[in-house]
Amino acid sequence: MISKRLIPHPKLKQIFGWFVKKTFHDLEIRNGGESSYLTDLLSEFARSERVFKVLDAQGRPLRTIVELLEARQKTEDRQGIELDQHIGDYSLFMTGFFVEFLRRGGFVNLYREEGMRAYWRLSNEIRFSGMEGSRLFGDLAADFDRLSAALHYLRNTYIGKKWVDDPSKDVAEVIPLHRA
Repeated sequence: MISKRLIPHPKLKQIFGWFVKKTFHDLEIRNGGESSYLTDLLSEFARSERVFKVLDAQGRPLRTIVELLEARQKTEDRQGIELDQHIGDYSLFMTGFFVEFLRRGGFVNLYREEGMRAYWRLSNEIRFSGMEGSRLFGDLAADFDRLSAALHYLRNTYIGKKWVDDPSKDVAEVIPLHRA
């Protein structure tokens, strides 16, 4: 992973780790490092301020893929690599956890395509810079649809009926932290 994850509650990682492990087992998904990556991603994105952590020049969160892509065009080097990671992560999270929300606006394919592109760019940028992680991000790009579907399954199966289909709400609010 390129960017350090900020996990808001220590038990979240344990709970999401269990959810991801069960999901991968249920759906017979091979694990080449994606489960650990998804566990960390979900643990961080359990708080909406981490989903919308990229800010514009006025300090307002960028809330759409279009805004993130515009910001990406204005960056380069290390900041661009980190933004590609966030675009991939954000798109994967949104298409997995908030697919109904995206469907209402007709944006699922845009998020899906841009998420895959961001992970491919990231994989290539890492490979050419000599940093580790190129294969993981290539796998995330190649398996984007399956991983998105797995996140949707996880949300519906393990988080359940308390779920609110609103990206501005914290996922952590519906996770029973005493379970782990």
